[in-house]
Amino acid sequence: MLIKPLALFLIITSSAICLASEITVVTEDAPPMQFSQIDGSIAGFNIDIVKEIIKEAKLEATYKLLPWPRAFQQALNNKNTLILSMIRNPQRENQFIWITKLNQINSNITILKDRTDIKITSISDLKDYKIGVSRGDFGENYLKSLGLETNKNLYLTIKHSNMWRMLFSKRVDAVFSNDTTSYHELVAAKLPPEKVVSALNLDFIFKDLYLAVNKNTDATIVKALILASDKLKNNGEYEKIRTKWKR
Repeated sequence: MLIKPLALFLIITSSAICLASEITVVTEDAPPMQFSQIDGSIAGFNIDIVKEIIKEAKLEATYKLLPWPRAFQQALNNKNTLILSMIRNPQRENQFIWITKLNQINSNITILKDRTDIKITSISDLKDYKIGVSRGDFGENYLKSLGLETNKNLYLTIKHSNMWRMLFSKRVDAVFSNDTTSYHELVAAKLPPEKVVSALNLDFIFKDLYLAVNKNTDATIVKALILASDKLKNNGEYEKIRTKWKR
């Protein structure tokens, strides 16, 4: 039986809409890259970039702001699920399809300015102190690779705000952070950013942040996302968004 052109068009259109409706974007609260606004919507310069990619790819998406361990597991286990902003390292390389680099961060070990008793001049010194880090963050795996042990000299928390409160209450001596989100995290936690300082820069470890997608995602969606991201990089849209957020 032959399918009439109009019927074929409707079938193709229906399939495209079905695929688009299945797209989910998961991320964590990490201002100014991505964060929740008063009205519950998600904003941030990485979010703006991703929204433009999805728009250019002619797809639709729902956005979820979750604790990082939950976001990671959801993207790892559910097809047609995008995740940002994620460090691309050897452990994760084969777990996802990597769509595009969004930006980069420079990691560091941060302490309170008044903790003159803390002397951290190299990564080997970290074992001598209690270090706080967000659970599931790549920093957790990095610090464990150095030999730090949970509840001995490594203390994990789900929320960034709790990590900073642990630092200010001196339950930990230092935290694993970065120069992009730390100020905004402190402000959100109602803590004074001027009272902390970087004790050790970790600019030699992974720092590129990516948009990635579940490995079982529909191939047409993956192709559309990659083509859209390439186009936005080439036409200058990426830089426009970054410039807007720098103001």
